[in-house]
Formats: sequence, structure tokens, C-alpha cells
Amino acid sequence: TIDIQQVDPEVGHLDWIATDTIDSEMDCHWNSPDVEETDLAFLQYTSGSTSDPKGVMVSHGNLLSNLSVIRQAFGIGEVESDHLSQTGVFWLPAYHDMGLIGGILTPLYVGGRSVLMSPTSFLQRPIRWLRAIDQYQATISGAPNFAYQLCVSRTTAEERASLDLSLWRLAFCGAEPIRAETIMQFTETFAPHGFQPESLYPCYGLAESTLLAAGPKFDEKPTVVKFNRQAIAVHRVELANGEPAEQVQELVGCGPAVLDHELVIVDTESGVPVRESQIGEILLQGPSIAQGYWNRPELTKEVFGRKVSGRDGDFLQTGDLGFVRNDELFVTGRAKDVIIIRGRNHYPQDIEQTVEAVHPAILLGAAFGVAVEGDERLVVVHQVDRQARGKDWKQVISQIRSAIVTHHELDPYAIILIRQISLPITSSGKVQRNLCREQY
Repeated sequence: TIDIQQVDPEVGHLDWIATDTIDSEMDCHWNSPDVEETDLAFLQYTSGSTSDPKGVMVSHGNLLSNLSVIRQAFGIGEVESDHLSQTGVFWLPAYHDMGLIGGILTPLYVGGRSVLMSPTSFLQRPIRWLRAIDQYQATISGAPNFAYQLCVSRTTAEERASLDLSLWRLAFCGAEPIRAETIMQFTETFAPHGFQPESLYPCYGLAESTLLAAGPKFDEKPTVVKFNRQAIAVHRVELANGEPAEQVQELVGCGPAVLDHELVIVDTESGVPVRESQIGEILLQGPSIAQGYWNRPELTKEVFGRKVSGRDGDFLQTGDLGFVRNDELFVTGRAKDVIIIRGRNHYPQDIEQTVEAVHPAILLGAAFGVAVEGDERLVVVHQVDRQARGKDWKQVISQIRSAIVTHHELDPYAIILIRQISLPITSSGKVQRNLCREQY
């Protein structure tokens, strides 16, 4: 029980109603509100990973559209025997679009049940999330990529021994780049405890599209494809064909655009749709696309009013890069985060993944470009595990440099190791690379 008066006196003075204690016979007193689809439902703020957070204006129509496509994309009502079996477990905060719309509003929309736990409870002990899924026999739950990584790295065999995850039929993963390695490790780790490979559901979305924008068929295994890393560096799409492992990049498919929505990939400069073999910016159109940014008319026109040659209507400019292969979206990174060195594009999350793999003590970090005497150079900043003491850090830095040279053909200008939990991140856990660059 929380003493609301102590949390915030102004909030404490409001009339609070415990919805689980309302007499069901009071339904006759309910009055339908006079609300139109175009009326504003709420402001949903962006994470601020690449710029200042902006208030996305989500209308009632946007919300109902996205709740409908989530139900269809997740197969809710199509596979469960009845609505009572539609149970979800979520720890994502309610100020996060995935937490609010995916964890709270979707269960309300479909008449299901949502079991909520605090983000802190999960971060302290990731096993708590999995135990709640088991205990409440949840069929749906999800989180960003990092959460699945934590479940692998911060749970023990003894903790996992009693888990039964066989009813968890849809484990959605989004909100940040999805790593093929994470999908493989999570599936292999929890397969002995009933988790099925086809349960993992990689998807793509953003606050500006209310939530979900693309997702695969709910009962299929994730699509993981190996591509030529050097081709991707020049925005071409080529399947790997016998290259050395360090020149291969595995990407995870996020399915097609959701029902009644359109997705197009365009050249970042000309705005012309690109061929399937090219990488470009992801643009979206459909009823889930929000009305714009609160009190930001010029930016709204720029971001939400993108025109595409040969297409009718306005498109949302997502700021994300990717390509479509076999009608499935593959996301490669954020346009503002791309590091361009000697004419080649390098995605920071790929470099960061390479660094993390060098040593168990290397944790989450940021890769970004800086101007040095007129040239763009690479800087990497990574946290180190507070438990790691007595390490030869000069040797670790040498190993990091060697790994980056081998995998990305780049010689870093600077490699910096910092204390754990000192890396700038957003409230939803995304790395703030621009802020890291400013602090550097």
C-alpha cells in the first residue's frame, strides 16, 4: 500500500477509486463520454535517445487502431480457448509506450488479465519476471532485447530448474535493436523449461506510430539471416556467401507492416523508394500514426508530413534505417547514430556488441564518431563490471582495439572504460549516444 499523500500532496488531494472494489451494479450510472476519434487521448513522450523528448499526440482513433492491430498480430483470441487464458505479465514502466499500451491497455481492450510488477523488481532479480510468467500461467509477455540478455546472464541453473514456461506462447521483443545472439541464447537456455523457439516475437514500433508498426505471424519462428557486413556498410543488402565470420552480420526480421498500414524504404536524401537490395529510411503510413508533436508545428510538418514519389498521402519519417526482404522488415539502426568513416557506414550497436564480446567484465557502452582534424574518428565508451577487480585493463583495451579492427576494419581513436551505471541512458534503458559524445 502506498501513501499517495506522501508521494505528491497535489495528487493525494484527488478522489481515488479502487477499481477492483467497485460494485458491479453501479454500471447503470455510467455515461458514455462525448469523444471523437480525432480527439487527443494522451501525450506519449519519446525516449530522447537521439534528441530531446517530444510529446507525441496520440488520438483515440490512433489508440483503437493500434490496439486492434496488436490483437491481430499477437493472435489474441485466435489460439486461446477462452478470454480467461489471455494473461500477460509485464514489468515495463507505464510511462514507456510498450508498458502502457502493450502491458496495460491491450489487456483492457481484449478483456484479458495483466499482472504488473515494478521495473526495479525485475532489474534486481530477472528471475522474478520468469517466475511470475510461470506462476500466473501467462501466455503473453515481452520486453526490450536487454531484458532477455539479463535473463540468460543473471539467472542460475538452480533458479531456472523449477520454471515451466510452456504456456508462454508469445514473447515479444522490441524498443531497441534485436540481436540474433540474444534470441539464440535465450531460446537455448530456456528450451529445457518449456520455452518454444516460435514463441519469440521480434517486432518494430515507435511512439509516433502509437506502438506496434511491424511484426511477423505470431506462430512462426523468428527470421535470422546472415548478411555481408561490408555490403551493409555501403547501404547494400547482400547475403553472406562463405565470408570469414568477422565479415558476417546476422540480422533479425521484424515481419511486415501491421494490418491496414504501409511501410516504404526511401533514399535518405532524395526520398525516392529504393530497391529491395538497398538500405534506406523507414517511412510509415496508416491509422496508428499519431497527430504530431505537442506544440511543435514545424517539426510535426517535417516528421509526419513526408511525401514519397509515386505514393499518396503523408508518411511518418521514423529516423530509422533498414530494408525489406521477402516482405519482411530488417532494421539496421538509427540514421542519426550512423558513424560514417571513409565513406562507409558503421552502426554503433554492432561495434558495441563486438566490444561487449571481448571480455565478460565489459558491459553496456556507446560508440560514436567525433571530428578530429577534419576527419570522422571512432570513439567507444564502455562500462566495466564493478565486481571486476585486479584486471589488466591495458590488455583488455588492446583486445578491444584488435576486435574492432578485425570485425569493422576501423582503428578507434579512443577507447574509454567507465564505472558501472555511469553511462547516460534514457528512462527506458536506451543509450544516449549524443549525450555520451557531448560528455566526451
